Amino acid sequence: MIKEKTRCAAISLPDSGVLFNGGSGSNELPPLSTELLTRWSGKGGGGGKKWQWLPYTPMNNQHSSHPLAVYFRGRVYIVGYGEHVDTMEMLDVAAAGQWTSLNFFRQRLSVKSMARVGNELFVHC
Repeated sequence: MIKEKTRCAAISLPDSGVLFNGGSGSNELPPLSTELLTRWSGKGGGGGKKWQWLPYTPMNNQHSSHPLAVYFRGRVYIVGYGEHVDTMEMLDVAAAGQWTSLNFFRQRLSVKSMARVGNELFVHC
């Protein structure tokens, strides 16, 4: 990893790699940084390495240890486990854009899990 972190989310992005975000940084605070683990674009990557870490668009908000994240319809959604929130963040991967805060909860909720099933995204509070 470019910046050390633990208890972070790891999201598989089709045809891209694995996106890592949230968790706890080396200073025990939740980092805003997001990093992509992807295959080297050239043949082999010197010394037998086949993977590389690349910086990715940082998040707008910190998400505590054990963040919940899911890839759904070309976008990544993330929220901190057990955080009392009325928003979550979303990243349009295809557009390689900025993280966007989605305000869709009527009241602050403690999110316990998220899952994608077919064409539906489920959020358990």
